[in-house]
Amino acid sequence: MTETKTRIPAVTPKQAGLLTRAMYWYAKRQFGEVPEPFAVAAHHPRLLVANGVHEMLLQGGSKKLPATVRELAVFWTARTVGCSWCVDFGSMLMRLENLDIERLKSIDDYATSPLFTDDERAAISYANAMTTDPHTVTDEQVADL
Repeated sequence: MTETKTRIPAVTPKQAGLLTRAMYWYAKRQFGEVPEPFAVAAHHPRLLVANGVHEMLLQGGSKKLPATVRELAVFWTARTVGCSWCVDFGSMLMRLENLDIERLKSIDDYATSPLFTDDERAAISYANAMTTDPHTVTDEQVADL
């Protein structure tokens, strides 16, 4: 676990119960370390389990999209809503999936950059429209997706 100052301290493996330690083992195996929000949520084991199940269902359902399309849309959204942890975690997931994270430096130019495919542009454009307030999703974008 990364050591940072949080308002609610992370639950250490020594403090954790058997189920939480098993979940820590899985997270460490999956991500290389236990994500801090995961360790903080461990104060409420039932909530931790519910979050874990939710995340696994999301992961399974999101496999319908190619990884690069999915992760670019998630990265754009995380950056737009200002979740720095999500941006960092998403970048790590992209790296673990051997995706080209260098392209993230050019994501602001996605609409015209040759670094992005038409499918990636459509996903990023949709993510942008969904995170605009008010939403600006068009019928054409939905049809394109």
